[in-house]
Amino acid sequence: MSGFYEQSEASAPAALRGLLARPWLTRVHLPIAGAPTPALIRAWAARCEASGQPWIAWHDAEAGSAYLAGGALASWSFGPEEAFREAAALCSDLRERVAVEPAEAALLQGLPLLWHGFAFRAGAWLGEPGPAEAWPGGELRLPAWLLYRQGDAAGLVLHAWTASEGGDEAAQRARLRSAGRELLRAEGPLPAPGPSARLERSPAEGERFRAAVAAASAAMARGEGRKVVLSRRAEALAGSGARFDAPATWEALCAEPGARAFAWSRGSEGQLVGASPELLVELRGEAVLSEALAGTAPLEQAEALLSDPKNLREHALVSAQIAELLQARCGSVARPAAPGLRRLARLAHLQTPL
Repeated sequence: MSGFYEQSEASAPAALRGLLARPWLTRVHLPIAGAPTPALIRAWAARCEASGQPWIAWHDAEAGSAYLAGGALASWSFGPEEAFREAAALCSDLRERVAVEPAEAALLQGLPLLWHGFAFRAGAWLGEPGPAEAWPGGELRLPAWLLYRQGDAAGLVLHAWTASEGGDEAAQRARLRSAGRELLRAEGPLPAPGPSARLERSPAEGERFRAAVAAASAAMARGEGRKVVLSRRAEALAGSGARFDAPATWEALCAEPGARAFAWSRGSEGQLVGASPELLVELRGEAVLSEALAGTAPLEQAEALLSDPKNLREHALVSAQIAELLQARCGSVARPAAPGLRRLARLAHLQTPL
C-alpha cells in the first residue's frame, strides 16, 4: 500500500491559494465483492500504520456503514477559532472542482469526500497532560483513497489532482483504476492484532475523582448547578516494547452494539480512538438531526429508567438544551413527548431523537 500518497500540510489561507493551483480533483470508483468487515479495515489500517501513513476509520452499526480513509492527498490545519469557518470555505471550494464520470456521479455524491477533526476546547483533542499539543485545533483531510461499506454496497474510491478539466483526465482515471486494482490485489492475509493492553488504575486518580464528586455534590446542594458530568482517567499499557495497536482497538470497539466507533491517525504524531452511542449532529439535506442520550442504568434495569424521577429529570435537562440550541438555527424542532430506550451491551440510556 506504499507509494500511493501525497502528503501536504498548509495553514488555511495558504491552502485556499494552493487549491487554485491544482484546480481539478479526479475521483473514480471501483466496486468490490463482499462488504469490508471491521477485521479487513483493521488490516488495511495496520498497513497504513506500518508505512507511516495517516488514516481515518469510522463504523456506524445502526446505519450499516463503515469507512477507511487512507493516506492524505492533502491536509489542512487550523487554529481552534477558525477551524469550522475555514474548513467550510475549503469544502465549498473543493466540491466545485471535483471531476467524475457521469455514470458515477450519483454514487460518488453520496460518499464522503473530506474529513474534519476538531478540538472540543482550544488547543487539545485529548486533554492534558498528553501529546495533544502537537495536534492542531482542527484538521481537514482529503484522503488518497476511501474503502467503504454503505448498506449492501461496497467499493474503493481513489483521488488524484488533475492539471485542468478535461486535460489529462482520461489518463488520470486509468492510472487511478490501475492503482486501485493494485491496492486490492495487495490485500494478503490479515495481520494479527498486537498484544492486549493492561489497564492501570492510579490511586491518586481515584482520590482526585472522589474529591470531584464531593465538590460537585456540595455545589449542587447549594443550588449552583442542575447537572454535572465527571470523568476519570486511566492508562492502558501495551507492555514492554509493544506499541499501542490503534487499528485493533478500533476493531474491538466496533463490537459494541449501537456504537459509532472512530479512529483518527496522524501517522507518527499519534492516534485518537473512541466510540460512542451518541449522535452529536447530522445533516440530511435540509434536516438537522441530533439526540439526547442521558439517564443511565444497568441493562437488566432498563425498563425502570422510563419511570425513574432522577433519570427522567436529568434527561429532560439535556433534551431541552439541545432543542433550544437547534431552535436558534432551525425553522422548527420536532421531538417525541417522552423518551425511549437505547440498549447497549451492558448499559441502557434514555433517548430522545430531535
